[in-house]
Amino acid sequence: MIPAQPPRMAVAPAGSLTERSDTVTWRESMSETSRSSREPYITCREVIEFIIDYLDGELPSEDLRQFKRHLDVCPSCVAYLQNYEQTLRLARDSHEELDLPEGLVAAVLAARSV
Repeated sequence: MIPAQPPRMAVAPAGSLTERSDTVTWRESMSETSRSSREPYITCREVIEFIIDYLDGELPSEDLRQFKRHLDVCPSCVAYLQNYEQTLRLARDSHEELDLPEGLVAAVLAARSV
């Protein structure tokens, strides 16, 4: 069955688009208050600002609650967080300890001090 109208595209942070099957855009859902608490959601920009503290386990409990609450309704931020975590993993995994000759290390350090 063909729907009466195509799903609307929701504008998500950083110019990415998220397709939604209902008629509520991302902006509308983020500006609504929670039905249970009547509390507004934090913004995507705030989520991005909290990511480092979240990953370090240093996000205060109230900010953590708001962070997770936002992720429950924003697939774009979930994807952003997953990509951020994957980037960190890849960077860590690609770092190899190199066995360099002492002479080379000494020459580089000497050249830097000139």
